[in-house]
Amino acid sequence: MDRTRGWILQEALEQYVALDRERHALTLEALADVTAQRVSTHAEVETWAKALVTRKKVATRRAR
Repeated sequence: MDRTRGWILQEALEQYVALDRERHALTLEALADVTAQRVSTHAEVETWAKALVTRKKVATRRAR
């Protein structure tokens, strides 16, 4: 499948812009969570991370 340089560049730019838009949307969503105080404490994150290693079940907050 032969593609021109222009086509490859266009495709790469479209994918980059789409990825950047998604990253921006996720950042805005995270900031809204912080504003609404939907956050985890450092201790909660440490407990969760340790549970990944030990494969122990840990109570976690449910995603909205």
